[in-house]
Amino acid sequence: LRSHIPMFGVRTLVALCVLSTCTVFVTSLTVPVNVMMPLELINRNGDLNDPQGVDWKLGRLREAGVAGVMVDTWWGIVEHSPQQYDFHGYRDFINKAKSKGLTVQAVMSFHRCGGNVGDTCDIPLPDWITGKHDWKDIFYTDKHGQSNPEYISLGADTLRIFEGRTPIEIYRDFIQAYMDEFADELGTTITELQIGAGPAGELRYPSYPGIFGFHFPGTGALQCYDNNMRKSLQAAAEKAGEDWGNPPSDAGDYNSRPENEPFWREGYASDYGRFFLDWYFGELLHHGDRLLAAAKDVIGNKVDISIKVAGIHWLYNDYSHAAEVTAGYYNTNGRNGYYELAQLFHKYGAYFCFTCLEMRNSEQDQGCEGRCRPEQLVWQTLEAAKHVGVGYAGENALPRYDKTAYDQIIYQSFREGPIHGFTYLRLDDNLLSDWSFNTFKDFVWRMKTGARVSEDDEGGDGSNALIIGLCVASAFILVGVVVGVALKKGIIQSVIQRRRDQSTWVAVPSEGKDLEVVEERAQYVSLAESGRPL
Repeated sequence: LRSHIPMFGVRTLVALCVLSTCTVFVTSLTVPVNVMMPLELINRNGDLNDPQGVDWKLGRLREAGVAGVMVDTWWGIVEHSPQQYDFHGYRDFINKAKSKGLTVQAVMSFHRCGGNVGDTCDIPLPDWITGKHDWKDIFYTDKHGQSNPEYISLGADTLRIFEGRTPIEIYRDFIQAYMDEFADELGTTITELQIGAGPAGELRYPSYPGIFGFHFPGTGALQCYDNNMRKSLQAAAEKAGEDWGNPPSDAGDYNSRPENEPFWREGYASDYGRFFLDWYFGELLHHGDRLLAAAKDVIGNKVDISIKVAGIHWLYNDYSHAAEVTAGYYNTNGRNGYYELAQLFHKYGAYFCFTCLEMRNSEQDQGCEGRCRPEQLVWQTLEAAKHVGVGYAGENALPRYDKTAYDQIIYQSFREGPIHGFTYLRLDDNLLSDWSFNTFKDFVWRMKTGARVSEDDEGGDGSNALIIGLCVASAFILVGVVVGVALKKGIIQSVIQRRRDQSTWVAVPSEGKDLEVVEERAQYVSLAESGRPL
């Protein structure tokens, strides 16, 4: 390095330090914001609804400074007949987004729209899926024998019962058709494919469906009574050498409270309870693994991949975590289901997409009796993604237009370092009205600039992040100046060793290399390299 100083000079070195440091900090303080388009963007005939209105709305989003939009690509609209795909309405929309300079996150929506909170339309699965089979062979079923046609049960993942194809093969073919149709836009306009993995597009069981009378904050109901799931459980019990081939009979129903049901009071922690929950969660992990393997095989590295996890925050503060568990997330008995999900996503380079970033504990319904903990849940998922090393993307669970919600989103988006991105749910007339649009624009600007809300002062102006960034950048610049001058004047000699009792470090520059820092009294091992938590 010293040999190059005469050529470039200390000033050049300092200038490079300034430029690189500022670039790093500006980039690291940015969280891009995307906006979900309306569910009914494309009608049942595959046409773009209200093209002129869409054009105007995209212009408003561009005015707000958003990076892009997210759009559901509905299986039930595109593939009316097996392997016959019609994307013409989506092509029209993507052209409009491209003309406004907006990127597109495309959701491969293999679920039904209708029956969930916020659903504003009804888009069922293709008729050739729903009309030719016993629903107990293909859909999740509860203990009452009610089958839910929202998403094909993972129990059928490997069965060639749909025109000679398995559900996983059907999903793979759909993704391939999408990639072929929009090959010219991949990596430019289309930057991400989110793989629908369950009800509402989330990797979970449909444990709290409105169509079967669920009311917040019930435990939800186990979804393992379809024919194929029952067979899988019986096989697992036989392998374990136990008579555990049936789901628990005392786990209550959709609107139960954990304190009233024996399984959620204590049974979940028994040997049988641990076996059952391990199997139930394991089947969900296997489904995610099969689905992501198929998607990655088609997508490769052409665009980003993400998968969504539900923000089931109610009963989080109950020992059983019953509402999470019925949805498939094994987050009790010493298990960290979100960490295991993050490991799965990391295997395929998929982003961990999570919701409810806008929620605060203090805002939760009194019916939760103090057991709703969305802030702790979000933190747990952030930590899981961080320790595994997988990218994290956020969403809000419910529409909000107020600064209080935006402040919370900003806080959660930066608390563990900037997340990969945030997608706002959802574009509607309320968001674009004068009374809320300016607040939204300010939110987008703060996410882009890092003018966030601090943990200690959630009501402040959020300028602390910029101040910290500038201070640290200044420190780097100062170090650059000192090192440059020292190198030029030859102050650093071939070996500088301090062997005072209070000193534990030795600086040893080697020929042609940067300084290597070693510890004299004990070898320092990077926590990251050792695999221990940082």
